[in-house]
Amino acid sequence: MLVVEDNHVLRDILLDIVRLQGWQGLGAADFGTAMETLQANEQVTVVVSDFQMPGVNGIELIRAVRRVQPSTATILMTGNPLDLQLDTLEPKPTLLVKPFRLDDFVTTILAEIDRAAVC
Repeated sequence: MLVVEDNHVLRDILLDIVRLQGWQGLGAADFGTAMETLQANEQVTVVVSDFQMPGVNGIELIRAVRRVQPSTATILMTGNPLDLQLDTLEPKPTLLVKPFRLDDFVTTILAEIDRAAVC
């Protein structure tokens, strides 16, 4: 699992939660690092990305992820879902609206893993 979040405190907390669940967790602070990490780790099955990051936003990251690894499940975190332009993104990523509870984070990931297993 790859967690892409420019806020290092939040990224570290989310990675701790991922690892406590027994999942392998990788972290990245930006688009470039995320893509390098993804290309070096073909076993990444879920990408959780913040929407608003310096440079390239989370939607552009999801597009790039899908070009490299089309079967990777995607979750987009955002503090303001009304700002998102998801009309051109199919399938739409699962949204996780900030602030969220940590158990909602885990539940959302589990749902994505289950959904990906069915497809």
